[in-house]
Amino acid sequence: MLQFFNDVFVGVPAEINQAQNQLNENFQIVRNMIHAVHGFVLDTGLWLSRNRNLLLILIIAILASLFNQNFKVMTSDLVATGSLVASLASVNIRTSTAQFDQFDEHWASTYISRPEIEDKIRSIIADKRVFGSYYIVYGSKGAGKSTVVARAAGSTRGVVKVSVSDVSSKEALISKLSTICNIPSMFATEEDFLKAFKRAKGMNGVPPTIIFEVDRSKNSVTENLSTISAVRGLAKALAYSAHVIIVLSEANAVLEFGMDPFREDFIYVGEFTNGQAREYIKKMEINATETEIVELFAKVGTFPITLLALYKDIRMDNCTIEHFILKKIGQALSELKLFPLQPILSALKIFPDGVDPIYFNHTECKGVDLSDARAVGQIMKSKNAIIYHFTDGVYRLASTAHRT
Repeated sequence: MLQFFNDVFVGVPAEINQAQNQLNENFQIVRNMIHAVHGFVLDTGLWLSRNRNLLLILIIAILASLFNQNFKVMTSDLVATGSLVASLASVNIRTSTAQFDQFDEHWASTYISRPEIEDKIRSIIADKRVFGSYYIVYGSKGAGKSTVVARAAGSTRGVVKVSVSDVSSKEALISKLSTICNIPSMFATEEDFLKAFKRAKGMNGVPPTIIFEVDRSKNSVTENLSTISAVRGLAKALAYSAHVIIVLSEANAVLEFGMDPFREDFIYVGEFTNGQAREYIKKMEINATETEIVELFAKVGTFPITLLALYKDIRMDNCTIEHFILKKIGQALSELKLFPLQPILSALKIFPDGVDPIYFNHTECKGVDLSDARAVGQIMKSKNAIIYHFTDGVYRLASTAHRT
């Protein structure tokens, strides 16, 4: 049993070995505690358990409750760091998209590489340095943001993915991430949590990577803002110990960022190139003539979700490509008619490549200053006919179908 207690520390960094030495100074007390739990261990089968951290946590938690506050701080650091390393070594991002589970078999063989975006994500994950900055991946819904990030991360060790929708505070987010990283809740204070990541940063030379996938709140705009605020706050705190990538499901949620240009870096994911879209159509075995493909790209566009919808319509409803094009244009027209800030649409007819908010010179429409991208963004979150392209600083129509 004593040998087991020593074995669980094998291969950990020098600073944790330092903690072990402090434990050894209290050897007699440790031995007594081990004898006290020895019977429990044998009875429950933990001795043979593959999850050695569980037994370690049990022993140290009991010890921490008996010794002074300094010893408790030391052991909390030890447990948090040890369990985080174990988790980061085994947690990988899965390259599957939950909303298309029924097409997983197709997805695995029909993924289309997007080298520019993938290389950017991979370079972030592999970088041995951290600069206190974090990355926001944004774009229209269905552009393939989560998919391309997951593909780029692949099975890289030390990458943790967290899906976030209704989280009201940074503390709640820490609790959620602590559970995923196997950090016991008794040690999941913000201070200990950040310290654990800081120590994990130096364990294999590459900092861990945290990917927050932020979905739209199912409840209210206010809760959605609270979720983004919590993610942004924790990203800022973690950015000195880990690489942080935030993937925004809702296109115009990006407008909740941009207030800290020295820490925030933006990665835009748009439509497939025509070449990528053609490759996707070929892999999905969509029968289409050259004329139909050209018309599809010109009138509806090449978003991955659009091409997947075409595949589904043809496969399930025997829809023709001509009918699909008419349906998508009709949907886009309805969204444009419902969009309440019509002066922006009028300006986009004049400047189809995008309109800078400054163009409106504080003109108001329905009480909204059209020069204020964040104020306009509150409208755009519920009506997705328009997207704010943060990198270029302009309003744009959300898709090719909206521009047709």
